[in-house]
Amino acid sequence: MRVVVHTPDVVGDRMAGPGIRAWNFARELAKHVDTTLIAGVAPQTEGLTPPNQRSDPDAANQRPDPANRRSDPAAAQRSDPAAAQTEGLTPNAANGRPISPIGPIRPIGPIVSPGAFTILPHNSPDARRALRQADVLIGQPARRFGRKRRDQRVVYDMFDPTVLELRELYGTFPSLRQRVHLAAEWWRLSSAMIDGDLLIAASEKQKELYRALQANDAPWITVPFGIDPADVKACPKPQDNVVVWGGGVWEWLDPATAIEAVLRLNAEGLRCKLLFLGRARPSGVQVVDRRRESRFDRMLAEGGPHVSANNEWVPYSQRLAWLRSGKIAIMLHRPTAEADYSIRTRLFDAIAAAVPVVATERGFAAELVEKEKLGIVVAPGDVEGVARAVRRLLSDDAFYSDCVRNLERIQPRFAWDNVTRPLVDAILKWLN
Repeated sequence: MRVVVHTPDVVGDRMAGPGIRAWNFARELAKHVDTTLIAGVAPQTEGLTPPNQRSDPDAANQRPDPANRRSDPAAAQRSDPAAAQTEGLTPNAANGRPISPIGPIRPIGPIVSPGAFTILPHNSPDARRALRQADVLIGQPARRFGRKRRDQRVVYDMFDPTVLELRELYGTFPSLRQRVHLAAEWWRLSSAMIDGDLLIAASEKQKELYRALQANDAPWITVPFGIDPADVKACPKPQDNVVVWGGGVWEWLDPATAIEAVLRLNAEGLRCKLLFLGRARPSGVQVVDRRRESRFDRMLAEGGPHVSANNEWVPYSQRLAWLRSGKIAIMLHRPTAEADYSIRTRLFDAIAAAVPVVATERGFAAELVEKEKLGIVVAPGDVEGVARAVRRLLSDDAFYSDCVRNLERIQPRFAWDNVTRPLVDAILKWLN
């Protein structure tokens, strides 16, 4: 059986949620069937292979330099360690040594070992051929993805509520181009609800949303996000009071409340910093809202020495080291429909790194944090509530340790080989 996993996102040394998810779907499926991943491939990864072995096994333990706003290795080499320590941040431990992000990627060819898979760039002749020849196609509703032959089976992964994100991104008065884009996404979603042979949701809440649109009797499975057990390390207590914002600063999120809370804590005498790991999404097509970027620039300026941001997305292999350079992972959102149905993929980095979480109530992430006692849940826009949560995690060692133990306790539950089991079982059932 030939399986193709498709993602509209980029895979490579820097990956966002959809790319990470597709990569791991392909890796788990390749343990059982001939698997190809079709994705946007960053130039430096073309012709290279999937992460069965890491060329640098120590990469996950290396601590980056949170003081370096641009994640520039050369700048990290030039930084003064003493100055970095006086800022309360840890200097770069990599010493400029190049870190292999996801291991070597082998040239296109036959599967040679369990877990190995072929990777092809979007719209290449080989990718189009693979889509036509596959027995099973797996992917998000996306341009150029869909059934190519009548006898193919198509699995639609609905984990990312794109239409809800676009509604927040484009606002109340979208332009004509934005309305066309939103209509196209609704059409793709509706088509998936008609054509899919198997449908994937990331949570039971998402199933409720999509079942209202479903026009066939295709079965559903639940596959949340996951973590790589190879990345999971014991999390020593950091020395720095750094609060880490792990993902982007999209329109539906609430960086302003995080910044105000950190500024308030410093004004009250609790020394701490807020670090945004990245702004520019690792994608071949960038959707930039200049007004949002300008607002964020103003927020950073107002944050002064207490707030910093990397302009570039943090390399995938270094993301947990960046999280471990701080004490708290923070993920705040505005009260929108997107919040209700999203799962917050960066929550799973916090689980893997065993870093306690401050999250806004509503949605999968907040429910998991509250149920499993992984940190503290706060009300939307509650600056004082966020400040209290950060203060408690930074000052209450017993509570902090309990959160770390709870994070470590649930790590096996979210290992990729566990969360993808319903998908693997469904594919193997078709094989038999």
